[in-house]
Amino acid sequence: MGVFLNGRRFSANSKAASVQKSLMFWNAPSFISVPCDNYEEKFNQCIDCWAQLRRTCCQPPFTVSTVRIGNSIMTTLAQLAVGRVDLCVETCCHLAHIVSAILLMEESGGIATDLYGNKIDISKLLSSNEEGSPKMTTLIAGANREVVQFAADLCKKENYGAFWNM
Repeated sequence: MGVFLNGRRFSANSKAASVQKSLMFWNAPSFISVPCDNYEEKFNQCIDCWAQLRRTCCQPPFTVSTVRIGNSIMTTLAQLAVGRVDLCVETCCHLAHIVSAILLMEESGGIATDLYGNKIDISKLLSSNEEGSPKMTTLIAGANREVVQFAADLCKKENYGAFWNM
């Protein structure tokens, strides 16, 4: 099969030179999804954690030009599928918004995991939530195993997953 655009075959950038030279999108969280007494304080902690992740990626051996904030997760995943982006980290994705983009990205050779590096099983997610509740997930999408593992290790180190119970 594969991914085609205007008759031309595309693929994820699986041979990216190194994590340090990868084009990374670390999207800012817009909310957290854990029960807590002081939501504002917990959300501020989440933003601080996100900022630390970005600071890590903006210091040597990384370069500032390699770290971006994207708009639409679907657009970013499509860009990953055609080799324009190497890594995307998104915290709260509605499954309905990303399922087709994940399939496109995986068909092009990309890898999709949660913030802990566990492979995203779309069929399990579709059947696991209660009736009527939004189906949400966290997402690390990468062109190759190296960039996905880098992001998962960094998220674990900073305990970034603590702000979402998905």
